[in-house]
Amino acid sequence: MLRNIFVTALRNIRRHFSYTLLNVLGLTLGIATAIIIFLVVRNELSYDRYNHKADRTYRVTLNAIDFNPSVSMAITPAMRNDFPELEQVTQVWYQSDGVVKVGEQRYNEKGYCFADEHFMDVFDHRWLEGNPHSALSAPNEVVLTESTAHKYFGKADAMGKVIKLDNQYDLKVTGVIKDGQFNV
Repeated sequence: MLRNIFVTALRNIRRHFSYTLLNVLGLTLGIATAIIIFLVVRNELSYDRYNHKADRTYRVTLNAIDFNPSVSMAITPAMRNDFPELEQVTQVWYQSDGVVKVGEQRYNEKGYCFADEHFMDVFDHRWLEGNPHSALSAPNEVVLTESTAHKYFGKADAMGKVIKLDNQYDLKVTGVIKDGQFNV
């Protein structure tokens, strides 16, 4: 019985080959499209999931073309002033590359960002060293990831050390956070 069904199906495929090919290609395209849509939606819903305030965190971008995280420096004070219902507002200024000098050693960094003192109030990070409430409270303070601190200072303690950014800024290390939590 089962053999007869397969024989009949193969005869129909041979007899209507173009129709069968069109159906199989349509099914393949539909499944591939559904998988791609699923992956895109899952990626969009996975941003900042490490942050326990992710459902209350929103991102204001410069434009919708490249979703650049940097906006005018006037946006943050205006949002704090004009929208008192906002729980907290922080600003991040992304830089694509720079040169960091530690002692006589130079490192080319592909991406880093400047953040204001409210950044640690919005985002959760696992702190290895430093105080999250005061780490960025003064100008020219920097928080490094664990791997970056190890790259710059080896096994030595990074806290309180000074690094020079772009031969212009002397930045004091005031904190070290766990790797893999922050993506701009």
